[in-house]
Amino acid sequence: MIKVSPKIVIGGVPRTGKSNLAYKLFDYYHGSIIHGDTLVNAIKNNYKNAFDTNFDNIDKNNYVQQLLPIQKYLIKIIRNMGKDLEYNVQIFESCYILPESILRLNGSGQVCGVFLLYNQLNFEQKIQDIRNYALTNQHCWSHKYTDSQLRQTLKEFIALSQFFRQECSKHNIKWFDIDDQWNKKWTSAYDFIVNQVTVSPVG
Repeated sequence: MIKVSPKIVIGGVPRTGKSNLAYKLFDYYHGSIIHGDTLVNAIKNNYKNAFDTNFDNIDKNNYVQQLLPIQKYLIKIIRNMGKDLEYNVQIFESCYILPESILRLNGSGQVCGVFLLYNQLNFEQKIQDIRNYALTNQHCWSHKYTDSQLRQTLKEFIALSQFFRQECSKHNIKWFDIDDQWNKKWTSAYDFIVNQVTVSPVG
């Protein structure tokens, strides 16, 4: 019998450290990672009619309905992760995954889902962090924003985080606020996942 690999799903708003958390978990488990945002962005940028959703104009008041068209594809990707790699932990991270979609993964083996969100921010410090990151990533979305626009975007991320908290609470999904105590909160998310997914790491 083929054993289904445990799956870790990391959701949340942009620039909360989802990729960094995924890489840290990779170092621990030596599994594999799928960056959902990279996949979705590649499809939408090259196949304009692939999704009905306008990702450049997401309405936070109608967020679920706008992202529903791609949830079935993300769920299928996560379900099929690691079928050829027994015992390896599979890690998926994306800002496009919704809390309710994690529940739809029942029957896909062990699934541990968490969301990384914002509660409050030191805006100037966060803008500087984003700018520093963008220096090594010419495709970073922040290049097209002024500091003033970035500040407004971060405020929108905080508002969107409130929506995700409500959805996580409704669907009993664990969430963490990654605010100005970034290292402490990020470590809490890491520790929670490691305690939930208890397969032996590969050394």
